[in-house]
Amino acid sequence: MSAIIPKQQNINRKTQEQKTAEKCAEPQPPADLKGIGMVVHLSPEEAKRYYSDQDKTYRLQTRIFWANILTLLVLAAYAVFTYRILCATNKSANAAKESADTASRQLEMTDRPWLILQGIVIDNSGFTFSKDGRAHVSIHPIIKNIGHSVATHVTFDAKMIIPSQSDFANIAVREQKELCKSFEDKPVGIHEKFSITIGETVLFPEEIEQSWSYGLDLEKSDIEKKQVIVQIDGSSKGILAPTIVGCIDYRYPSSIHHHQTGFVYDVRRANHVPGQVPMLAMIVGSNVPAPDVHLERNSFFGGFYAY
Repeated sequence: MSAIIPKQQNINRKTQEQKTAEKCAEPQPPADLKGIGMVVHLSPEEAKRYYSDQDKTYRLQTRIFWANILTLLVLAAYAVFTYRILCATNKSANAAKESADTASRQLEMTDRPWLILQGIVIDNSGFTFSKDGRAHVSIHPIIKNIGHSVATHVTFDAKMIIPSQSDFANIAVREQKELCKSFEDKPVGIHEKFSITIGETVLFPEEIEQSWSYGLDLEKSDIEKKQVIVQIDGSSKGILAPTIVGCIDYRYPSSIHHHQTGFVYDVRRANHVPGQVPMLAMIVGSNVPAPDVHLERNSFFGGFYAY
């Protein structure tokens, strides 16, 4: 029995090898063949219908493509048109606003108050020098409202300085500008140099305020530093040319801003000697009576303005 089994196995192996050899003997496809093609034969009617459908599909896709392009062009044109309309609208709005602002400013300029300094009156004490070497003068400003409405919170401030004659334009005007600017940094109320409530002072149209008295001083150190030594009647004496700079600050109901009137006056003494200049500088240590003290308006360097 054991001898029959190996014999049967040999027969099966030979049968399998024969089948493999027969299969290898069959014709094989080329090594470079990548796929198998299939040819479908259509009837003329089916071919015509097939190509007709393909043509319709192509034409439909083409129309959709150009329709999309046309839509994009229309949207772009609409965007440009809308932008131009927006620009024109903004321009018209800005022009209307500018026109309204101009009309409002013109109306304000016409109806607002305008305060001017009509003049300054020297107190009866005149221009004096004290024993401690300081110079002093008291003034009474004359302020008038020449506008058409009420001015409120009217405030006045001034100071006396000795500007260098070689740099008068810069020093006097700068001091005056800084004095006016100091009002804008302070709340409206009681001014520190007055005994009255300046914040409550109002001026109606054509009304004049001239009741205020204001004392101005020059310190001894400033006098000694800036005086000019000259020969007068055979002796050396110091002379100086003081200048008063000041500002009027006020408001009105339709405006929340400060409005101001600035001024610059030169302080001189009268010269009664015939044939000589009518105004002279102050002599250090020599008092000048009120009638001989003159204030010359100095508008050459731009110290006078109003807004």
